[in-house]
Amino acid sequence: MAINLYLADKYKKLMPATPEQRALAYQWSVWAMTEAEPPMMLVLKHRMLLPEQERDESIAKQAYESISGPLSVLESALKDKQYLGGQDFSVTDLNTCSVLGFLSFLKYDLSPYPNIGGWMQRCGTRPAAQKSAQLAQESMAAAMG
Repeated sequence: MAINLYLADKYKKLMPATPEQRALAYQWSVWAMTEAEPPMMLVLKHRMLLPEQERDESIAKQAYESISGPLSVLESALKDKQYLGGQDFSVTDLNTCSVLGFLSFLKYDLSPYPNIGGWMQRCGTRPAAQKSAQLAQESMAAAMG
């Protein structure tokens, strides 16, 4: 998050223009790390990452259910907006959407959150996002062999 915010600010790419919009970039970046990411990481840990004998499905289930709270906040914030800052994609969306990308690993049903679903699709179909996904897949394929 800090690196993305720094680079956006330094190179004036994707950093919102006004102080109010920049405040939203910081707000949503911190929100993603403190509100959305922790329950998703608990689910991943207790369903996929920890050795099986250390996993606790009750922790995973409770964390999975708690994701709806932060998603409800984001769903409301995206009402009548293309992106978190309004009509233009910015570092606000880059940071927040990158964290919420973990929802796909969880097979989280976003159908109750149409604003989030549409926003994530808009973020993910941008040419830069497509190129980044392609590079990640290529590097994983090369690393595997």
